[in-house]
Amino acid sequence: MPGTPRRPKELPYRAPYLANCGGGKIMSHKASSWLADIPADLINAGAFRVLFHLCDAHNSKRPYATACFPSQELLRQVTGLSNGGLNNALNSIEGAGLMRRRRTRNPDGTKGPTYYILGCDVDLSIDPTPENGDGTISKLEAKPSPNSGLNHLHSTGDKPVIEPVKEPVIARKRANDLFSAENEADEKSKADEDLSQGFEEIWKAFPRKPNMPGKDVCKREYKRVLKKVSHAELMRAVRAYAKSRENEDPKFHSRLSKWLRDGNYEGFLTGPEYRWDDLRPAQQTALADGRCPPSMLENGEPNAVAAHWLAKMRRAS
Repeated sequence: MPGTPRRPKELPYRAPYLANCGGGKIMSHKASSWLADIPADLINAGAFRVLFHLCDAHNSKRPYATACFPSQELLRQVTGLSNGGLNNALNSIEGAGLMRRRRTRNPDGTKGPTYYILGCDVDLSIDPTPENGDGTISKLEAKPSPNSGLNHLHSTGDKPVIEPVKEPVIARKRANDLFSAENEADEKSKADEDLSQGFEEIWKAFPRKPNMPGKDVCKREYKRVLKKVSHAELMRAVRAYAKSRENEDPKFHSRLSKWLRDGNYEGFLTGPEYRWDDLRPAQQTALADGRCPPSMLENGEPNAVAAHWLAKMRRAS
C-alpha cells in the first residue's frame, strides 16, 4: 500500500554457532588474523569457505584442544556442501597443514564430538603426538580425552555424529550393529580414496623417467612404504629428490617403484621444523623482517620453528 514503510531486511541468523560451539564471539581475533595470513592459492575456494566457518566457530578463550567443534550438520548447513563435498574440503584443509581433526568417543562407546585443532593454536607441521592432541592415547585433560577408557584418538577422518536414540536396549543394539557395519564400509571406502589421492600427489611430483613402470606397481610400493613413514614425510622426500635432479638427464632418474622399494627416500627425509622451503610465503616474509607471523604463535609465543628462524635472522643482521 502507498505510504506503508517497508520492513527492513533481516540479517543472517548466526546463533547456531554460539549454541553449538560454546563460543562467545562471532570469530576470535586470533583465528581471523591467522586466516588472513593464508595464501590464496593454498586451498581451493570451497575448502577456504569451510575453513572460514571453522574459524567462525573458534573460541580463543577455551583450551586449543577443545576450542573448535562445530558439527558436520552445521558445517553442511552454512557452506551448502554435501556430506562428501564437506569431507573432501576437510581433507584438503588437513592435507595443507592448516587443521587437524581429533575424534572422541563418549563413555558409552558412541561417537563424541570431532574437535578441529587449527593452525592458529598449534604448529601443525610437527607430527601428531599424545602431547599435542593426537596419537594412540592422549594425555590431554580428562574431558574430552582421558588416558583410559574408550576415548583414544584417531588421526584423521570424520563422519556426522549420530546421537544415541532413546529406545529399548535391544532396539538400540540392533541399530548400533547396523551403524557399525555401515561405518566400517564407509571408513574403508574413505581409506581407499585417501590412498588414491595421496599416491596421485606422489606420482605427479616425482621426476618422470622414460619407461617408468605403470601406476599399479608404484601404488603398491607406496602403500607398503606408508607403514613406515607418513604421506607428508614421503611427499617432502619426493620434493627434495626432485629438486636434486633438476637439470639432470631424465634417463638417469630413478624409477619410482624402485626408489620406494629400495628405501632410497630415507636419504631425503629431513625434519620439517627447520626447512625454509616448508614455510608459506607469508611466513617467510614475516620471519625475514624479524616478525613472528600469527600462524606460528603458540600460547602467545613463537613456536619452535619460528624461534629457530628468528634467532637465525638476528644472527645474520
